[in-house]
Amino acid sequence: MAFPPFHPAIVAYLVLAYIVYFSYKSIRTIYYAWISFAIFERSVNLDWQGTLEESEMDYSDVIHVALITNAIEPVEIVDRTVECLQNQTFPVKQTIVLLALEKRFEETAKARADFIKKKYRGVFKDIIDTYHPLLPGEVVGKASNAAFAAKELYEYVQKKGLDPKKVVVTVMDTDSQLHHSYYSCLTYKYLKDAKRDFHFFAAPVLLYNHFWALALPVRLQTIISSVLRLSLLPQERKFIQISTYSCSIDMLHRIGYWDTDIIPEDWHIHLQAFYTLGAEVQTIPIYLPIVRDGVYAPKLMKALQIRYQQEKRWAWGARTSPMLFGSRSSLRMFRSSNG
Repeated sequence: MAFPPFHPAIVAYLVLAYIVYFSYKSIRTIYYAWISFAIFERSVNLDWQGTLEESEMDYSDVIHVALITNAIEPVEIVDRTVECLQNQTFPVKQTIVLLALEKRFEETAKARADFIKKKYRGVFKDIIDTYHPLLPGEVVGKASNAAFAAKELYEYVQKKGLDPKKVVVTVMDTDSQLHHSYYSCLTYKYLKDAKRDFHFFAAPVLLYNHFWALALPVRLQTIISSVLRLSLLPQERKFIQISTYSCSIDMLHRIGYWDTDIIPEDWHIHLQAFYTLGAEVQTIPIYLPIVRDGVYAPKLMKALQIRYQQEKRWAWGARTSPMLFGSRSSLRMFRSSNG
């Protein structure tokens, strides 16, 4: 507060430096978003299943698992997500739907699982439901639920005699709607990738469901966040998955699944893999959209309040660096991997 009246030149230089830095970041973001959008347009219009078949790579033993975390979201949202899986261009009989449910809501969760199993009976390779019991030391959220479900899946894979390196898990929120070519594109990129045992695969998550029903400020913020997410795709060494992403069950098993004492699991699992497996860990971009629900409320102030809470929850991702503020299990893992 003492700077403006006594040191105006210093304040002017600081403001100028901020403007230059902000301008540089804005131009850089727009530049990479433009590159990403150009690739995006070609990718969306490409026949990825045809490309996969023309490549003559054997994908007959690749199994995709849609791990859908669900707590209290209504069955209509789950059904909408599973329907997108049914409409994939990749052979549906090579897809397993894994409903990761919470035991504390078992009665209603069981009803949702039974509805999905009945409606899609015989469509997929299998439909599995798990019920996560909240254990002492665990934090309520996607990470603890997904960790429990993935461990159950690994036992299933072992029991069925499947190759863990060919079982690709796509971790999804309840409202994640995959593009119809997502699994075909993912399979193509996964099989071509010589370092797939160290890589995550992810497409940009765009909050465009019921876009025109959103409040105008939320809609504008949604557009800005979409541009930012697109701009990260070409910057592969800076790109880290958000919300919905894929990797093999073998990789998840090697890194010990998700820590159960944290909330934001997407960046955290990337860092877990990095500190366990080394610098080869990377997120490979998939230039296809994944659409999720934007923040909606009948009244503007309520929508802004919910949006703020969402951003605050995401901001807790800053604590996921094990060297600084990470969870206890990641700190132990980092120390052991570094002697």
